[in-house]
Amino acid sequence: FDAAGTLVPGIRVYGEYTSWTTTYPGVTAAVKAWRAGGNLDLARLIGFTTWSPNLDLEYHDYGPIAGACAIAAAFQPFQVCWPINTYATTIVGQLYAYNMKGYLARLNLTFSPAWSGSILYEAGTTYWPQTDNAYSEWWFRLAHTLAPRTTLSFNYYLGKGPLRDTTGYLLPAE
Repeated sequence: FDAAGTLVPGIRVYGEYTSWTTTYPGVTAAVKAWRAGGNLDLARLIGFTTWSPNLDLEYHDYGPIAGACAIAAAFQPFQVCWPINTYATTIVGQLYAYNMKGYLARLNLTFSPAWSGSILYEAGTTYWPQTDNAYSEWWFRLAHTLAPRTTLSFNYYLGKGPLRDTTGYLLPAE
């Protein structure tokens, strides 16, 4: 299911939902994904036209339906909750692939025809192996268009959350 539309000039909303059953040898798990959000064109809504600001807001929930992770626990030490490799993840990076729920806010600015930037904050919790693993991410981006379809961007990321090794698996608590 996928729906989007403009409520009034300056306010756009969207929503998406899907569910399916994942089957691997010896494992069958029901999973779901949904997100809802919108965009506020601040120039249209409040008359603030400097830098053409607009604000993206979203809540998303990418994770297993109850019981799926208990089945996946049999596959220790991998600490994977099915499904994996879906790219349903945090906006900044592949940190909690298909194992999280959270919200985000992103302020987009256009400084000139060649320069733009954004500030994004995302936070939430993971589902598995514990449900109390809070995470947060900041992403600061400045982009300069050099030529059509050629953009140079400067990015700064700051993330906090459960520790992971280089393969993406959760590291044991010390």
